[in-house]
Amino acid sequence: MILIGLEAYAVLLAWLQGGIRTDEAKYLLSIPYPHPPLARWLLSLFDGFAWQAGAARILFASLVVQAVWIVWKMAGGMPRLSRYALAAAWLLSWGVLSQAGAVMMAPLTALQGLLFLWLFIRHDDATPFAGIIALFWLASLFTAYQAALFFPIVLAIFWKMKLPAWQRLAFFLVPIILLC
Repeated sequence: MILIGLEAYAVLLAWLQGGIRTDEAKYLLSIPYPHPPLARWLLSLFDGFAWQAGAARILFASLVVQAVWIVWKMAGGMPRLSRYALAAAWLLSWGVLSQAGAVMMAPLTALQGLLFLWLFIRHDDATPFAGIIALFWLASLFTAYQAALFFPIVLAIFWKMKLPAWQRLAFFLVPIILLC
């Protein structure tokens, strides 16, 4: 029931976004814009679909709203009431209310930052997932240039892994080199 309620909330937030803005149209039409092409290419897969903008809005809103589960997991050591308050703070924050459902790179970049924070605070070893994390780092960089601002936390995530130093640096630097 919670999942369905959250999804209804996401659809409502997507619907409240209204018409298509200029930047959103550039993303939906895959017009080259000052962002790397990954998200723009993924959005172009919806091209020709009659409800392209609406589907993209619902997808983006769903991602932002359902990220409350990551927030919930990050607060694992807190009392249950505090976790509920934190989840409500996420869902009612101005960033979620104003940007969930916007076909922009800012909500995606925020979600990527949230996932990197979650990966950083996890207590278990992420070494078996080093390749997947490196691919996620690459995808983040190819979604929006602002993801480069996550470099300290991404470097810290790789530095905590039980890998040779050259591998940790390679997982961190190769995506940056590919972006350049």
